[in-house]
Amino acid sequence: MHLKHAILLFLAFVIDSTWGHEIAIRTIRPDFVLMILIFGAMGSGAFWGTILGFSVGLMEDFNSTPVNLGLNAMCNTLIAYGVGIAGKTLYRDSLSTLLLTLLAASLVHAVIYWLVFTRFQLAESVFMLATVSLPTMLYTVSVALLLVLGLTYRQGQINVRWLFPE
Repeated sequence: MHLKHAILLFLAFVIDSTWGHEIAIRTIRPDFVLMILIFGAMGSGAFWGTILGFSVGLMEDFNSTPVNLGLNAMCNTLIAYGVGIAGKTLYRDSLSTLLLTLLAASLVHAVIYWLVFTRFQLAESVFMLATVSLPTMLYTVSVALLLVLGLTYRQGQINVRWLFPE
């Protein structure tokens, strides 16, 4: 299970960094890495989610400018840990729970990221949240909805339980 999540995260990173700009809408791209990380942390738990979050965050940091090296690693680690803990108590068989968890975790990730990135300049952080992160979150949740529906539709019904086999 953990190897599957690691492979999916690596594929999401490759898609995000190479093909993600192809489906951008006015420079707003879905965050495939965060989407897979959150679903992976829900299925793997806090420990493995933290390891996956740190690893993929560090890959994202190495793929961007070195000014804020470690920022993605820190944000992804915190989010994966929180979602991993919450994933044990959440009702994961509900599509709405999955999407609301993705939306909430994306919001917390964006708040942490922009606060640290702007060096705790509140006005600039709120501006970046409203203009960059909110459209990205909505696009990511829309893509996640399509992916979950496509992956879980079996014999005329949607079975989200298939995403998290026990």
